[in-house]
Amino acid sequence: MEIHKILIILFITTYLAIIVLGLIFINYVLNIKLSLIDVITSFFNPLASIDSLPPVMFLVNDVIGLHILLRGYEVLHGYVWELITSIFVHANLAHLITNVVALLIVNYLVVGSIGPIPLRLYLLVFFISGIAANIATTFVMPYTTSLGASSCIFGLLAYVAITSIRVGGGYSLLLLLLTIFVISSLPIIGTPNILAHAVGVVVGLLIGLIVRRGKSVK
Repeated sequence: MEIHKILIILFITTYLAIIVLGLIFINYVLNIKLSLIDVITSFFNPLASIDSLPPVMFLVNDVIGLHILLRGYEVLHGYVWELITSIFVHANLAHLITNVVALLIVNYLVVGSIGPIPLRLYLLVFFISGIAANIATTFVMPYTTSLGASSCIFGLLAYVAITSIRVGGGYSLLLLLLTIFVISSLPIIGTPNILAHAVGVVVGLLIGLIVRRGKSVK
């Protein structure tokens, strides 16, 4: 199975698992029976408060104590796994769908412009972009809650854009990257982490400038 499909499955599985875990906690540990509307609301928006309770996402993160969201002050106090887990967590269904569609589009652009990216290189760009963005967020905005794979996807798109230029494919993908960056900086779906997006772009560009396809990474 192609790596982008595996990542999409992880996105969806993580999203559903967090909600189900939170609902089970409410029902069997807190012994609170939720209405069907509350359950449906949780699946559409796990960051929405239900029945005077904290959002399902916060129950899983704070009360159950999994610490899957990125909070800089928590990372600095030892919860370093948030730098990775937060990549696979999404705020709501719209956020999830946006990143799934974005990953599919990036994969289409990859195949159409520079050909398939070797697995190790793909994962390198994806995770280094995301982790670097999360580290930057940790130190610059330590009290901000951040989540999602947008920085990773920006890293991949930036890598594809700069590699396309290097192989003579023109500047169209770079212009597309800049356009998407501007649009994604608008508060259309929640509050975007512009810093994380920018760091993802920079990391993707740097890897694209440094790595020689087929030589440095197989």
